[in-house]
Amino acid sequence: MRERLAAFQRGEIVSQRPNRPIFDRKAELTRMRAMFEEKDAASLADEDHWWSRVLEQLEDGLL
Repeated sequence: MRERLAAFQRGEIVSQRPNRPIFDRKAELTRMRAMFEEKDAASLADEDHWWSRVLEQLEDGLL
C-alpha cells in the first residue's frame, strides 16, 4: 500500500474522473421551477411563500 501511495504522490498513478454528465445548473433550476408550477402553482404564486424565495435565491446564486 505504501508503494502505491508513493507512486500516486510521484504522479505515476493518475485518478480517473467518472464518466457522468456535466451538471447544468440553469437547466436544472428551470426544470425545478416547471415542476413546482405543475405540481404546486400556489407555492410560487406569492413571492413571500417559502418555495418562491428558495427558488429566487437559487436562481440568484445565493444557494
